[in-house]
Amino acid sequence: MKLAILLILLSGCASVETVSTAKETFAVCRGLDLVTTKVALNMGFTEGNPVASSLLKHGWLPLIGFNVFLIWLAFSHWDNFGDTEKKVVNFASCFPPLWNGSQIAHELY
Repeated sequence: MKLAILLILLSGCASVETVSTAKETFAVCRGLDLVTTKVALNMGFTEGNPVASSLLKHGWLPLIGFNVFLIWLAFSHWDNFGDTEKKVVNFASCFPPLWNGSQIAHELY
């Protein structure tokens, strides 16, 4: 529930169309994925993403660095993407924290 409220606040007064194609949405969702992953792991869940799981074996810094790299990569190419590509990239970025949040909520409630 808290994650849903946070995502609603993320959109602010902007339209859904603007949020779905904004590069800031990508960055926020990558950050939310890190936060929800940390919460889920603290609750005893296991990381399902093999890349993230491999990076976490070396601590949080490699995973954070990888996400910073992904944000840099997306931002550096964002203007070359069409609206459809931007929406797909943002959906792919926002789905993991939504999934994590649903699993956390299911465990809590």
